[in-house]
Amino acid sequence: MGSLGGEVGRKKAMEMYPKVMEAHPSERWGHSACYFNGLLYVFGGCRGGVHFSDVLVCSLETMTWNILETSGSGPGPRDSHTAVLVGSKMIVFGGTNGCKKVNDLHILDLLSREWTHPECRGNPPSARESHTANVVGDEKMVVFGGSGEGEANYLSDLHILDLKNMEWTSAEVRGHVPAPRDSHSSVVVGDRLYVCGGDSGDRYQCDVCVLDLNRSIWSTIDGRGPLPSARAGHASVSIGTKASLFVSKPRLWFLSFASLSNNKLRAFADVFDWWSWGQTILRRHMGPRCDHVFLASARDMLSKVSRTIFSHSDSHKPWHSPLWRVRRG
Repeated sequence: MGSLGGEVGRKKAMEMYPKVMEAHPSERWGHSACYFNGLLYVFGGCRGGVHFSDVLVCSLETMTWNILETSGSGPGPRDSHTAVLVGSKMIVFGGTNGCKKVNDLHILDLLSREWTHPECRGNPPSARESHTANVVGDEKMVVFGGSGEGEANYLSDLHILDLKNMEWTSAEVRGHVPAPRDSHSSVVVGDRLYVCGGDSGDRYQCDVCVLDLNRSIWSTIDGRGPLPSARAGHASVSIGTKASLFVSKPRLWFLSFASLSNNKLRAFADVFDWWSWGQTILRRHMGPRCDHVFLASARDMLSKVSRTIFSHSDSHKPWHSPLWRVRRG
């Protein structure tokens, strides 16, 4: 995606729309995705009132899609949930099944292809959708925000699942706590959780909030250059976590997609280097969208990111189902 140095300014990246050898999966939004062992796993989502419960798999080598045959009791139809990868296991939490918001947790072993529904100790987060979940060192899963049951019930609470003991705790935090929100994005880099944007009901957010996971203290950061406009329904990814051992700061990118301007929803497509806020120029344009996913496959993270994977959809017609790649220029 062009130079990831500290300079402020526009960077160039190569955006590709790879040829899929077979039919694309059904268009959807509010799905989740994980990358494991050369395969992209997509779970759930919604389109036109239909909630999906399938697991789709795309081989990034052959560019073919298939439906994964699984065993066990899965989550059922689900959208606006989260899915994180721990080892070979995809952990799905929360979301909505079309009738109500839920707070259950399911695990799909991507090797055995079996769903399990583990019993967790402690006090789990309340039912919610459009939250975020991130893994910290394969030991903890951090859940932040979302929208709970009822109307305009935006949340800013933080919950941590100990993945070894499968026990939930509610974190007591201090500092500049983010405003309640859903449809935000978040990434973990080292011992910090970065939360960007989101929908607070009366406004869209444009802030970047940082949680020190060791001290449980929230703060905000200001990047150099022009800030992105307020947005929600976007996606974020860190593509320099290991490379940050050799530089002063990690590189975090987010792909935008919805902004509230003059009380109207505006969609757009752009990519920013989180630290310099330098907008990246894409040589091809995939078009505006929201409620998509944005993943990085890190085959060679220490020297460069080999490719960044997009699987996306738009909650406002038309929906999208193609898979895009972006390579650094």
